[in-house]
Amino acid sequence: MGGGTPKTSEPTYWGGNIPWFSVVDTPPGSEIFIFHTEKKITEAGLQNSSARLLEAGDTIISARGTVGNLAIAGCLMAFNQSCYGLKGVNGYGSCFVFLAAKNMVTKLQSLAHGSVFSTITRQTFDSVHLPRPGIAIAEQFELATSPLFEQIRANVAESGTLAATRDLLLPKLMSGEIRVKDAEKLAGEAL
Repeated sequence: MGGGTPKTSEPTYWGGNIPWFSVVDTPPGSEIFIFHTEKKITEAGLQNSSARLLEAGDTIISARGTVGNLAIAGCLMAFNQSCYGLKGVNGYGSCFVFLAAKNMVTKLQSLAHGSVFSTITRQTFDSVHLPRPGIAIAEQFELATSPLFEQIRANVAESGTLAATRDLLLPKLMSGEIRVKDAEKLAGEAL
């Protein structure tokens, strides 16, 4: 699926509660899931643009400039036109799709073209072939790998919560606004 960008000149399209993924939001290598994005759009922004929603578990791949950055949507989110959303169909699940995309990145990068930015298109995907297991094997693969991906997702979410708690408490501790005893109480309430 292709993405899109709501008109930036229309303030009612921005600042909502729908995460809007762009290449700058690509997580570090081991944190493959993305929950929070630099920018968010409104429902009106989604409805009045070519932006589309990805479901949690769908893969996002950057297609322009920095080709081949990968992420997995950790929640419902939209994405811009410099990316594609990849969704499993016909029994191929989200773990298979992400790992297949990861396996294809080098080939996709070598096929990227463009005079200003390296770009991959839908046709680029059509020219890359990889062996696909039968549906029964793909389903077994998904059963075996999804608990591992779920653990990664949970770890990334927890890391985000801990970082937010740190960012909330550290300035208050440094300024003396709160003491360690107070911080422990606040941290317990935040978790």
